[in-house]
Amino acid sequence: MLVTALAVLIGLPAVATKLPPEAAVGAFSSANYAITFTAPARTTYCPLPPGWEGSDHGTVIFLEPPRYCAGVGYPSSSRDFGPNVPRFEVYYGNALEEYEAKPPKCFRAASLMLLGAARALCRAPDRDRLVLWSRATYPAISTAELVLTLVTTPDRLTRDLSRFRKFAATVHSCREFDRRLRGKASRWGVGAPCPKGDWY
Repeated sequence: MLVTALAVLIGLPAVATKLPPEAAVGAFSSANYAITFTAPARTTYCPLPPGWEGSDHGTVIFLEPPRYCAGVGYPSSSRDFGPNVPRFEVYYGNALEEYEAKPPKCFRAASLMLLGAARALCRAPDRDRLVLWSRATYPAISTAELVLTLVTTPDRLTRDLSRFRKFAATVHSCREFDRRLRGKASRWGVGAPCPKGDWY
C-alpha cells in the first residue's frame, strides 16, 4: 500500500499485473490538449489498465514490442515496461507546468520539422541508449508544449531516426469544441477539427 501511494505521488507506475503490449493503430487524438498524430505501422503501446485514474499527458509508441507492460503512472506518459526497447515517447502538457521559466538545456544534434517549423533535435545523456528529443509549443486551452523523444541504439539510429522524422510529420495541433461550455472557453486549439481517433 505504501509503495503504491509513493509511486502515485512521484508519478511512477504502481506495481501492476504484467500484460502484453497492444497494436497501435490509426489516429491518436487528445481533446484535452488539442493534439493528434498517426501511429506508425507495426508499432505497439502499453494499454491503460482498467480503472486507471490519472492525467492525460501522452503515451509511448514501441518500435519493438516489449515483453511485458506493467502499469501506468499518474501521468499517462509514464508507462512501465520491460525490457528497454526502442521507442517514441510523446509528452504534452501546459507549457509552464514542468519547466516554468525555460526548458532543459539542448545539446543540439540535428534539426526536425515539428508542428510546421524546423526545431532543434537535442541529444540527452544516457548510458544505455541514444536519446534524441525535440520540443515545440502550440495553442490549446492555454499555451501547450509537445516533446517528442526517440530512444534507440547506435545500430538502429539511421532507420529509427528516419521513422521518427516521418512520425513527427504526422503530429498536428487541432481544434476542439465542447458544447457544455459557453463563449470562447468552448473552443480551443488551431487547425482542422481533432479527429475522432483513439486516446491511449
